[in-house]
Amino acid sequence: MKLQPEAARLQRIHAALGTEHRESLLDYAEFLLLRSGTELPSKELPIPEGILPEPAFEESPDDETVTGALLRLSRIYAMLDVETLQSQASLAILEGTAIREKTARQLIDELERFFADRYQRARLVG
Repeated sequence: MKLQPEAARLQRIHAALGTEHRESLLDYAEFLLLRSGTELPSKELPIPEGILPEPAFEESPDDETVTGALLRLSRIYAMLDVETLQSQASLAILEGTAIREKTARQLIDELERFFADRYQRARLVG
């Protein structure tokens, strides 16, 4: 489903607003919908092309390994090109400050930031 230009513009505006203003935008959209006499379909609508679904977060276990974190993050961010992200994440970690001096938790935190950052960038491109 290709996103219409108006819908794409609205999505970019929504993404640029802070939480409070996003709520106001949605309230106004619902007001206009109600005023028009139109109802939303009762079934869930497909996500239009160009809009990424929200990640379904999973808690990081206390005893998680770096490899386990990479697998967990690949599940969470399955809407992205996971193979490319895994390669980029591995390179980013190896190119960072001495890997031997970091704990597994520090590396996992870096991976989480890396995946979250790539997700946000992908959302803004749409």
